[in-house]
Amino acid sequence: MIIHRPDNISYQEAAASPIAGITAWKALVGLGNVKKGDKVLIHAGAGGVGHMAIQLAKHLDATVIATSSAKNRDFVLSLGADQHIDYTAEKFYELVKDVDFVLDPVGGETRQRSLDVVRKNGLIVSIVPPNFEAAQEKARKKGVNLSLLLVKGSKEEMEAVAALLLKGVFKVFISGVYPFSKMADAHLQIESKRTVGKIVVAL
Repeated sequence: MIIHRPDNISYQEAAASPIAGITAWKALVGLGNVKKGDKVLIHAGAGGVGHMAIQLAKHLDATVIATSSAKNRDFVLSLGADQHIDYTAEKFYELVKDVDFVLDPVGGETRQRSLDVVRKNGLIVSIVPPNFEAAQEKARKKGVNLSLLLVKGSKEEMEAVAALLLKGVFKVFISGVYPFSKMADAHLQIESKRTVGKIVVAL
């Protein structure tokens, strides 16, 4: 599957965009139908998916609340978030309520606690499979919709992301470029769960 690289982005940006961009687009537009005035909570807002989801949510005129560590606060706000929550020092479930849509790239307790901040019939889209069924059962009892999104990506979805890149809606942030010989180091960085934006492996 090949599509034209938008002229306004580099090859590295093109390489970093598809999966994160498609995930954000499919979650907010395809599943969430996020619209003007919606209250959106995006966890891990400084991460690969999160930082693109914030940009898209603002493009859709939603009110955006994003979590990250304190050191990434300015980065998250620069993407368009209206409110930042430092997950290392604050409990989002004590600060947020009646959310229309949650994007969950974290899972675990974060997903469980998100069920407490979503309005009835609101939606959580999680991209983390472990223990999903148990969370879904709790969601049913609370009257909240919970969906699991595992992205493969189609040509149509890639073209949608490319169009957003061309318009400047999506601006992918690359925090590091690793040579192919250092791919192991790139994997270790990803596994640290502290990556800001995306990393790229280059030949």
